[in-house]
Amino acid sequence: ALGFFLALNLALRLKKKLHFCLAAIVFCIVYGAVIEFLQQYTGRSPELLDLAADMAGSGAGAALATLVNKG
Repeated sequence: ALGFFLALNLALRLKKKLHFCLAAIVFCIVYGAVIEFLQQYTGRSPELLDLAADMAGSGAGAALATLVNKG
């Protein structure tokens, strides 16, 4: 959910440029990867499925932002 809303927010703020949407997706994926890595220091184990969910949410959020910006 975090990746979705973060990508949606970034993509909407950065307007219609495709490279900005891609940058928002990459930022969200890197952010999710860092969070997953840091979880090992809090007693939780990092999960690749959580990272995959972040990636899917980031793509969905950027896609929705692109649709909203076109309309």
